[in-house]
Amino acid sequence: MEYVKIFFVNTALLITLSYLANLIYKYTVTHASEPVKRVSWVLLAVFAGWISTFFGYRLHEHVI
Repeated sequence: MEYVKIFFVNTALLITLSYLANLIYKYTVTHASEPVKRVSWVLLAVFAGWISTFFGYRLHEHVI
């Protein structure tokens, strides 16, 4: 049961962050200049990778 709870919490967090990133992109980045768009794509890629590793699904047990 604990894995199901973790799954739904992580899924909800990832969906929420995706929605917020979409809103930020829609209302800020689309009106920016080309260099700002390029820098924002790099920052978005780094942030998305960090979020994926931090909030990703942990399917293995931690062995001590």
